Amino acid sequence: MAGYFDRTPENLTGPQTSAEFDGSVYLTIVQGFGEMPALAENLTPRERWDVVNYVRTLPNRADE
Repeated sequence: MAGYFDRTPENLTGPQTSAEFDGSVYLTIVQGFGEMPALAENLTPRERWDVVNYVRTLPNRADE
């Protein structure tokens, strides 16, 4: 269980995320990916789109 907390989260301001279509980000929220659980039961469709739109407002920090 100790290794569970050592995982580095995805950089949501990097080029890989910014290159994704909004629908792809939405589906990742709904279905989950890798170690990320599906959030379909936790968020309404409106809240999922709010998350997608929030991620799009983050400054691009690809060079950091």
